[in-house]
Amino acid sequence: MIEGLVLLLVFQLLGNVAEMYFHLPVPGSVLGMFLLLVALISFL
Repeated sequence: MIEGLVLLLVFQLLGNVAEMYFHLPVPGSVLGMFLLLVALISFL
């Protein structure tokens, strides 16, 4: 359970960093969830 929470927080952080670095108009949390979706699909 803790691992899942940490995974969500890490991907949210990655999304926020990507938003700030690339100056994207999409919120960082949305980017993070998209990155999580891509990671889950690619590892299945």
